[in-house]
Amino acid sequence: LGLYVEPLTSEKAQELGHPELKAVVVTKVAPHSPAASIVSPGDVILSVNREKVTSVQSYHKLLAKAKKQPRALLHVLDARTGRTVYKLVPNK
Repeated sequence: LGLYVEPLTSEKAQELGHPELKAVVVTKVAPHSPAASIVSPGDVILSVNREKVTSVQSYHKLLAKAKKQPRALLHVLDARTGRTVYKLVPNK
């Protein structure tokens, strides 16, 4: 998908008002990647194809599984709006 992620820190989770949240934060989006116009740095990925993301390792595992399908459904806490939204990202 062209996303680079890191673990959501407890400080950032607290700042977002969700201190118990386990997820990953997008740190960079590769230019011209499938996600380039859909996902932004700072977005928090909560799930991939309705399966919860709890760590960078779980994100990569779910992403590998999602690559078998034409699109990945990401549940994201949007950094710009502060709302949780679903974003459909093509795998190619």
